[in-house]
Amino acid sequence: MKYLVLLGDGMADYQLDELGGKTPLEAARTIHMDFMAQKGTLGLIDTYTQRIYAG
Repeated sequence: MKYLVLLGDGMADYQLDELGGKTPLEAARTIHMDFMAQKGTLGLIDTYTQRIYAG
């Protein structure tokens, strides 16, 4: 079985006046991302162990 993990961390960015107050992701055409979201499965994972502290 094959998996594709798409981690979109930081994609939203900030709202921009030149995009009508939208973020770049809100203003973008996301046809393929929308398709993958419809066909995919959502899940949560921990990306670090309890012994390693982020920050």
